[in-house]
Amino acid sequence: ILADGSSPDEQHYKLGAGSGGSIFITGNECVLNGRLSARGGDSFPGRSHAGAAGGGGRIAVIVASLNSTSASLSTADSDIHVQGGDNLYNHCRTGSSGTAYIQLGRSAIAGFHLFNAALMVNNNHQRSFAVSHIDSMPPATNVLSVTERAVITSKKALSLARMSSCAGNEPSYTACSSITLQNSTFVALSNVTEEYTEREGTIFTLTADDVNIISSELSGQLYTHYSLNISARNLFVSENSTMFFSGSFMVHTDVNANIEGLVLQIPGKKDPVVAKSYYHHAFASIVAKKNITFSNLITTNFRAHADQVHFVSHKFANSPFGFIPQACQESVAMQAFSCDNYRYTGTLKFN
Repeated sequence: ILADGSSPDEQHYKLGAGSGGSIFITGNECVLNGRLSARGGDSFPGRSHAGAAGGGGRIAVIVASLNSTSASLSTADSDIHVQGGDNLYNHCRTGSSGTAYIQLGRSAIAGFHLFNAALMVNNNHQRSFAVSHIDSMPPATNVLSVTERAVITSKKALSLARMSSCAGNEPSYTACSSITLQNSTFVALSNVTEEYTEREGTIFTLTADDVNIISSELSGQLYTHYSLNISARNLFVSENSTMFFSGSFMVHTDVNANIEGLVLQIPGKKDPVVAKSYYHHAFASIVAKKNITFSNLITTNFRAHADQVHFVSHKFANSPFGFIPQACQESVAMQAFSCDNYRYTGTLKFN
């Protein structure tokens, strides 16, 4: 089933390509042997300043059971395509990603209580200039899967589950059970609603049973100019992934906080990675009922409460925003492991 946007011909190359359409499927059982596609049209090739590519469309599949020939509907190789159109020449803009919503199983109350539901944003390794905006999630959405270099930002306070700006009157959303950022996904929380931009100390709160920032090929990144509180049963950050904050970083977890990746904190909205200001403004706080494991940690002030705290390694990698000088690495190693604000319960291990 195809609802792809069209591409302009040579005579009309300055016109933008068509956006993807919409496909809605509902029923008892769906067997996918083919393809559902609502891709945006490509820009015209070979002409400078041609019109932009089209944005991806919308696909919704709501069925009791779904059988598909693909291994996973959340990958770029799946049977469902909502990518924006390609930028085929200089100065042309890539189309923004569309969305695919898949619900398996019956809802207890139609439109309110969903289970086995997934919202996917997939732009197939394309970085959009005009990015997709997700301002809120519907209540009780179980899985938010953002794959393959999708870029998600918000002009307002971004609401993913209960992620919102504490400065605004954001509605309350039921927490997602799982949020996964994978394969070079870049999530930016850098802008809040205009009326709140002059306020300092904006805090985004992310609530989920499991928060996974993973990377099978390239680095997943979670980025914000403000403070971030994560409340999760499990937090996992893979080795090649990055969490980047300019404000404070706080995690509340009932089970495990496993941070293999590099946690970066930079004081100013546009400040470079400079040793003095870089570390003086960094503050991280982890609260866990079980175990906390760090493979790489960069921070000046660090506070942890847990049964066991494990620092597996104190090797410091290069920052994606610039190389950290050796002198800074040595200073951080001393301050992070013998900080006045550091407190712990249980066993402290240095390997």
